[in-house]
Amino acid sequence: MLAVFGFVVFSLLPARHARAAQQVTLQSGAVLVGEVSMDGAELVVDVDGAKLRIPFKDVAMVASAGERGEPQAERLLLRALESRLEYGAGREMGVLAEAYRLAPDDARIAYWYARSMADAGYGKGAREVFQQHREAIAEAYPGLAPQLATLIERRIRLESLPARLVKRLDEIDRASVGASFYNDGDLHAAFFRVVDQHGQPLPADAYRISCNGSHEKTETFGDGYVLFTFTRQGNYDQQPCRINIQKSLYRDDSFEFQGERGGAGDAGVFTAYRFGDADRVKAAVAVVDAAEEPLAGVTVSVTPTRGGDADVAPQTTGDDGATALSVYPGQYVVRGAKDGYNAASESLKISSDGVPEPVKLTMHRLLVGQAKVQWRMRSVGYPGPPTVGGESVSLGEAEVSSTDEMRGPYGPGVPWLRFVQNGDKLQLQFASQPYYPNATAEDFVGRYVAAPADGETAASQSPADQFAGIDLEKIDELKKSLDLRPSDPRVTRGRPAIMVDADAGAIFVGRLASRDMQTGRPAVYEFKVLVTEVGLSEP
Repeated sequence: MLAVFGFVVFSLLPARHARAAQQVTLQSGAVLVGEVSMDGAELVVDVDGAKLRIPFKDVAMVASAGERGEPQAERLLLRALESRLEYGAGREMGVLAEAYRLAPDDARIAYWYARSMADAGYGKGAREVFQQHREAIAEAYPGLAPQLATLIERRIRLESLPARLVKRLDEIDRASVGASFYNDGDLHAAFFRVVDQHGQPLPADAYRISCNGSHEKTETFGDGYVLFTFTRQGNYDQQPCRINIQKSLYRDDSFEFQGERGGAGDAGVFTAYRFGDADRVKAAVAVVDAAEEPLAGVTVSVTPTRGGDADVAPQTTGDDGATALSVYPGQYVVRGAKDGYNAASESLKISSDGVPEPVKLTMHRLLVGQAKVQWRMRSVGYPGPPTVGGESVSLGEAEVSSTDEMRGPYGPGVPWLRFVQNGDKLQLQFASQPYYPNATAEDFVGRYVAAPADGETAASQSPADQFAGIDLEKIDELKKSLDLRPSDPRVTRGRPAIMVDADAGAIFVGRLASRDMQTGRPAVYEFKVLVTEVGLSEP
């Protein structure tokens, strides 16, 4: 029987010919097995009755047929290693498979065959070859055998992961070879599972991952698996990354892990505690009005301070103004709402080892107000070269109501002015928006009182007449006579707002930076405001 495998030709002989058979290796690398004789300058090989005549110059070696396959297997091994050095792992497995078939007891071939299968993602096949020849491999490569065992077991574990995750891990392995993945650092990666105490995966919005790196990316896969990649300079390698549990249905917790260079490290499993009904704690809520009388019919709701849903249905107070909320441990904001009343809120902290203090909400009747505002707006443009035509001045006016819906800096309405109710007082809030250097202004707001004309008293002048008599072109002169109001001390970041009591008939004059309500461009406003109406809302 004659068999051809690539450039290798050999014969499987019947038992009666096996003793006379010899192995002939040609200069081309081909191998013939059969009875060998010589005829002049030629070698005659009888392969199952077919006589092949080979010139001596084409013969490399003649050996006993019992040694067949071994020289060819060695050549295949060398070819596979050359391919691995030139092209990297992945292309040599077929060559090594043939070498292993020819010489299954060669420890070197067994090692590289198992290694190539592990690199290609066939962990179980690699383990089968490695376990059959483990002692021989350890003797041939004493320093590499333990590493191969670790590589194979890691690969077998990877094969149990979601297929998309395995694909990404292989991509990261390839991307990590050679130069830095990014100019500002080396690629680091880690994968792990995030589950609750019952082994159920956490939703992606239940946690946040932070790390002192760049190009941070979180990818989620099935069964709670997460892949986190980032770049970092080598001198920051030891700084850990952190997983913070941030959903109200879970206990506050955090976990640390390290990202690895040269591939994605397995950071293990992180287990968060998910609350159940047994963890709920009752928090008493009492709602009263401004006279400290119980207030019935108030809808009481609770919201976690870190966002999300508290998994608690709103409750309604009875005639005694009381209700209770059954919530999980954590920090919350309790809110009360009732038609005709201003909403009230208080903070609530629930611990798992005690009964919380009762929450008291004091609700005031809802106040409504109206105001008239007029302004001179000076558009100042964006930073950089002056705009064509320079600064422009325009006039405008509007009616502002406490029931207006605020819709951001572009209107509708007046974005820098609004009514705010604090307790039993209605106030006006003036908010500067200095987004650009060119839009800076000396913010001020003051209450205006007109000086009486000859033969008149201040009381004889109506607020509307006083308002009409204010010339905004003389605002710098008017400022000297204003009762200036301080900024809101509760605002600790940015430029604080200015709060004033919105008494009916009160007039306020001022200047602040904001935006053009039509174009959104930076602008400075010089304005006057008349509070025309303040009263209780209708039930």
